Amino acid sequence: MAHLDTLIDRIADSKLRSEIQEQINKLAAKTSFGLVFEEHRPETVALPGFEVSRGGKVAFKDKSRAGIWVVTEIAGNKATLMNQDDRKERVAATLDELVVIREFGDPIYPGLKSVGRVEGGGEKPFHTVINAENHHALEMLQYVLAGKVDLIYLDPPYNTGNSEWKYNDNYIADGDDYRHSKWLSFMSRRLKLARKLLTPSGRLVISIGSDEVHRLAQLCEEEFKAHAVHTITVQTSGGKSSGGFKYLHEYLIFVVPKDFSPEVMSFTGGNTRTPFEALTLTTFKKTNRANQTYPIYVDIKTGNLVGVGPSLEERIKSGAYTGSKEDFHYDFNESPAGSVCVWPISRKLEECVWRQSPKRLLQDWEKGYIRIIPNEVENHPNAFSIQHLPAGVIKKVVSGELEVTGKVAGSPTLTFGENTTEGMAVPTIWQEKDFRTTQGTAQLETLLGDKRFPYPKPVGLVTDVIRSCLQSRSGIVLDFFGGSGTTVEAIARLNQDDGGARQCFLVTNNELAEGDDARLRRAGFEPGSPEYEANGVFEHVTLPRLRALTSGLRSDGTETTDAVPANVEFFKLTYEDSHLVRLGRRFEAIAPILWMRAGAQGERIDQLPETGWSVPAYGYYGLLTDIDQWEPFVEAVNARPEIRSIFIVTDSQAEFEAINVQIDQRIDSVRLYSDYLQTFEINTRQG
Repeated sequence: MAHLDTLIDRIADSKLRSEIQEQINKLAAKTSFGLVFEEHRPETVALPGFEVSRGGKVAFKDKSRAGIWVVTEIAGNKATLMNQDDRKERVAATLDELVVIREFGDPIYPGLKSVGRVEGGGEKPFHTVINAENHHALEMLQYVLAGKVDLIYLDPPYNTGNSEWKYNDNYIADGDDYRHSKWLSFMSRRLKLARKLLTPSGRLVISIGSDEVHRLAQLCEEEFKAHAVHTITVQTSGGKSSGGFKYLHEYLIFVVPKDFSPEVMSFTGGNTRTPFEALTLTTFKKTNRANQTYPIYVDIKTGNLVGVGPSLEERIKSGAYTGSKEDFHYDFNESPAGSVCVWPISRKLEECVWRQSPKRLLQDWEKGYIRIIPNEVENHPNAFSIQHLPAGVIKKVVSGELEVTGKVAGSPTLTFGENTTEGMAVPTIWQEKDFRTTQGTAQLETLLGDKRFPYPKPVGLVTDVIRSCLQSRSGIVLDFFGGSGTTVEAIARLNQDDGGARQCFLVTNNELAEGDDARLRRAGFEPGSPEYEANGVFEHVTLPRLRALTSGLRSDGTETTDAVPANVEFFKLTYEDSHLVRLGRRFEAIAPILWMRAGAQGERIDQLPETGWSVPAYGYYGLLTDIDQWEPFVEAVNARPEIRSIFIVTDSQAEFEAINVQIDQRIDSVRLYSDYLQTFEINTRQG
């Protein structure tokens, strides 16, 4: 600046010198500290199949002319276009040459269309996989998940310059002088939305390569000012040469609360701990798991299992209990002589349920998989604590990986050799072989039967990210750079191992690699055509992978080695016609959004109810569309303690409040406008 001031002083014209100095001072005052990058025009999204209309925005399908064009006139199959930036430039085109687009700031009305589901997880929540442009999916998910997500794991484009990602429908290559600032603009917009989805103690973990790791770490520091940012080095391959250097690693950026305390991981620690875990299941209550609500009888002197009492479900069926499930009382005086009752009550003294049915419990006791020890929790009503071996540990016992050394004296309970796992500080260098890229490739090939996706993340790597950050076995994980679906597989396998009910919301797109895109376009197949879309990531990789994982069958009908029981539903984000939405003819498009807000579990209300309201028999939410029917609706909702959310369609805040005051206040009550446009409009600058 000093040299610049000297040059300005040499200007003879005093007025000109003063004006230039004033402008320089203004520029200097605006200088930013920290990460500085050029904010590029936000991305556009193409909407194949949408009708070209007068006043609408379009682009040329074959990219023969760049930019965004506004349709000024339509005559038959021909349109006159005006360049949005240079409004003097006019061209003519046929409608077949054009594709409708939306920019940031153009209102969008999202919907979800189910394109398949696998139901193998019983009553557990569904994992949801959404085929969408992830910025719009994130805006839609604000309605579903705001403040609810425990962990966000991301594997975004590494921006290596190898055309592995798109910005405004163009593949970004090494020759693009603005590729770093475009990438930062791209990521910044998404991280701003992601931050709103996290719980106050939520964590964000991002996989990234050397091209952007330092910029991304700084961006995270700016976007998550109340969090700590840590960078982990992960050895991923035998080495990739670049500029005379061999890269053996990539990175994980952890964005965590400043009081972060990690959970158990597969490769940390070395302290001995028992493989038995508590049999209590705190994520469910007696109201929705009545068959797992029963007393266990334990001999006072020996501490051995004597038997079990009837479950709440059995008592209701036999007529022994006629009250509501909510009012059922845990009676500690019904045990046989010489024994005590142990009911499912957590360490925090909350009534819950057992992880196992009575039949399974008795079978596992005989096998030695149940351990009973004195309860050490102060003021706890149970004299004993019941523990079990999770499914993953039982596999290790059966395979011999976990050594059985004998049995507890006077009991069938097994004893084991050293079992060393504990949650210590997260190491800043990860070198496990299970984290190598080759592992991810082999795991994906096992499910698909061939190699069709480059560099998928290893399941083990994502699993340990989840293990380190997720405190609850029923936590919510979001991945909006979902790629081949590794995050869903990692969570499904974790749930299988420990009986958890973790839930994943995964967003991936249906983009093609640059070479496949060019090949299909040369063959005459445009984006939106079945032939083109069948080769995209979602349809060609993610969907068949997760179907094979959960059903045990590949697309070609051959069997995989081990199916994982889980519920998964696949959706495509739709862009709804505002006129049809305004007429109330597109409720089915927003129905999955309401279901997802209520937990993506149980039955879904897919059509407007003819009676004016609906509370599904096996569901967790209700819908009121006719205000005159509020009384039976309120009665039905309040009789169902498992209901989490209700949606009331009314334009009147007074009507909504009058009904809401009658509803159990623990329920999430939401008002929907009669005109759904007001509720679900996204993508506006104001939003």
